[in-house]
Amino acid sequence: MAQSRLEKVGTIYSRLTSLIKSGGIPEENKPIWLDLYKAFPPKYEPTFSRPASGPPVRKIFYTEDLIRAQFHKHHRRYSNVNLLDNKSVSRTESFILIYRQLEKDGVPQDEIYNKAIEEFLEKFKHEQALKEAEKADTAAESSQRPLQGLSIKRLVADKESKFGKKLAKKASEESKELTEEEKKMYKPIRFSLEKIMEDKETTQEVKKPE
Repeated sequence: MAQSRLEKVGTIYSRLTSLIKSGGIPEENKPIWLDLYKAFPPKYEPTFSRPASGPPVRKIFYTEDLIRAQFHKHHRRYSNVNLLDNKSVSRTESFILIYRQLEKDGVPQDEIYNKAIEEFLEKFKHEQALKEAEKADTAAESSQRPLQGLSIKRLVADKESKFGKKLAKKASEESKELTEEEKKMYKPIRFSLEKIMEDKETTQEVKKPE
């Protein structure tokens, strides 16, 4: 029967050898380090009760940690970090770079933080404005493209609503500006849309009470 496998009782060597003797672990599945342990046993047996050797772990503290802590305390909403983005600099690091640059420029110590905050906020607003401009440009480019990626089913799925009629009208207008080759490609789609809308209007007229 195997002995106790609790880490507080015995050592890793004694627990593993007991498992092998009892058949809990086949001989051919024993780890490689077991033979090394037998050939070169440690000077002091590594038991749970023996205190760990070596100096204690030192607390690592950087001078910029004070700046970072102050920034996170007053401007917490800028401290979010995207862990999936490894290329761009975080907002906190950007603020610290501005702070360090002001230190090099000889700004008084009691004015550095406030000036760094002002420059950081200006930089942040400028970056946000650039992002909004890029989004607007992308939206404008996508709105100018013909509706070639939309299928007939998608275009007429909501044909009774104003949005569906607007899509059909836009597709009809854009098809007039296409080249000859594009007209050959999208002509069946335009005709199908117009035919569906005509059939719908005809059906509604027939259903009107006399």
